[in-house]
Amino acid sequence: MRAWTADEKRLVERSRDQRTRRRRLRRNLRLAAMLAVLVIATSAAAAWWQRARAEKEARTAGRVTDFLTGMFQELDPYRVALDENSLPHILERSRKRIERDLADEPEAQDELRATIGVVYRNLGLVRPARELLQQVVAFRRRTLGEEHPDTLVAKNDLANVYSAAARHKEAEELYRQVLASRRRVLGEEHTDTLKAMSNLANGYRHQARLKEAEDMNLQVIARFRRVSGDRHPDTLKAMTNLANLYALQGRLRRAEELHRRVLQIRRGLLRPEHPDTLASMTSLANVVSTRGRPREAEELQRRAFAISRRVLGEAHPDTLMYRENLANAYYEQGRLDEAEKLYREVLALRRRVQGEEHPDTVASMNNLAILARDRDRPKEAADLLRRGLEIHRRVLGPEHPSTLTSMSNLVAVHAMQGRLAEAEALQRRTGA
Repeated sequence: MRAWTADEKRLVERSRDQRTRRRRLRRNLRLAAMLAVLVIATSAAAAWWQRARAEKEARTAGRVTDFLTGMFQELDPYRVALDENSLPHILERSRKRIERDLADEPEAQDELRATIGVVYRNLGLVRPARELLQQVVAFRRRTLGEEHPDTLVAKNDLANVYSAAARHKEAEELYRQVLASRRRVLGEEHTDTLKAMSNLANGYRHQARLKEAEDMNLQVIARFRRVSGDRHPDTLKAMTNLANLYALQGRLRRAEELHRRVLQIRRGLLRPEHPDTLASMTSLANVVSTRGRPREAEELQRRAFAISRRVLGEAHPDTLMYRENLANAYYEQGRLDEAEKLYREVLALRRRVQGEEHPDTVASMNNLAILARDRDRPKEAADLLRRGLEIHRRVLGPEHPSTLTSMSNLVAVHAMQGRLAEAEALQRRTGA
């Protein structure tokens, strides 16, 4: 057999290399084609998923909108006399419809539970608020995860309800969870993290852990100043929280100084009728009154009331608060006729606008009862206090601080009436 020449070997090797390159090229083309098909399929799947998600969200939004529209269409003025379309009644009927009519739309159920739960909280109806928001937190934990922003919002709303119900340990635990998640996800100086710190500080204050509350408030203010500046609304709100804390601690001079600084800044930034400006005026008035300057406090309260009545109207809850604050200023000066006139006006309006069982209405009943007691009308005082106590027990629970305060006030009135056995029985129940 003849041996190959060098030229023949090079020719064979070149031919082998060309065949290898052609095989590699065909393989690469097949891989590229497969990859292209995979990319197209993945893109199509992603587009389908996004479209399906958008359609689902649109369907959920549509169901929520339809539900809310139907709910508020129940505001029929011809049923007012029957008290069937007061907001609490509408909300209660809506709760039942959510469970009955939206069983196949869990996301819509969740959004509506959250919305109505917060409305209940704003009405001071903590029991139904708690029931709804507990469902919301459980659903979002299960479907979205512990640290999803919507889950954290729901936890914070539920913590606010626990705080309103004086279940401060449970509120603190949720506030801590929200703060830990926001620190981990958003960082130490994100505004949502700082707001979570402020909420936890308020939780400490409600438990009379005033030093911890002060330390955290000081941190919040320092960080808000660094992140948002001295004049940002969040900074000013944190400063107001600290001023209120100083007042609780009896550090009235520092509380007054801080409230004056916030009011000065707000007057420079905002309109005179802005709610934050009015809130600063009445906060300062409360501290000034405690410091023994009732006429100055009266003037601040009168101005806040006049502005709110002009801007928001006679029956707005803020206007009612400022009117009652002015009545308090009269009461503290011994001007009982003027105070009683305003207390009666406020109570009548609260009953009509906010309802008999709203906490603010019960507080107004309590104010009028104390004045009636001081004016030697113990029967009227006892009737008002007994009605308020009944509502507090049912709405807030027997151990809520407001319930216990109502009981203590009723004890004092029973003692005035010589009804000592009833007074002693109530006193034992308050733990006094």
